[in-house]
Amino acid sequence: MKKLELPIHPKLETIFGYPGQAPRVVFYYDPHSGQLMYDDGLESGSANTWAYLLWAAHPSVKGLVNHTAQSASFFLLDRRERKMYTLTREETLEALKAERGAWQAAQPDPLTRLVASRSEHVFDASRSEHVFDASRSEHVFDASRSEHVFDASRSEHVFKDAQQLMAEFLLWLERCKAPMAA
Repeated sequence: MKKLELPIHPKLETIFGYPGQAPRVVFYYDPHSGQLMYDDGLESGSANTWAYLLWAAHPSVKGLVNHTAQSASFFLLDRRERKMYTLTREETLEALKAERGAWQAAQPDPLTRLVASRSEHVFDASRSEHVFDASRSEHVFDASRSEHVFDASRSEHVFKDAQQLMAEFLLWLERCKAPMAA
């Protein structure tokens, strides 16, 4: 694992689309699906590929990414320290296993620890499966009609927030380029 000396946006994980709360999260670009993925040892899913590609094209990051069909670039973000590391696939597997173990050990209920230890989280960059996270869905369940109803006002608010965050991210990337060009 190699620590990267590069600027880390204060909301990078949010911009990349990570919905979790784990202290460390791995991001990797899956060359088979053309998607950015996240994995925190407990949850995994697809992330904001467009934001990642903007970040990966930044001069301070560009030489660190690998988008070949044979392999992926793995980046671990330590959310507490605000540090980024690059890892091999093997180091990534070990880091995620450690995160899962730390989470299990922190559970106060022995039954929760047992259930968590039985659920195997398999990290495989070659698969193209994506996890659907119902908690992030922009639909509202209406029990009186027994169907999902699209909530346009909520979606508009979420879209505007995401749009604002991306605009701030693009400005931040531009500011980070200026000192490097000098």
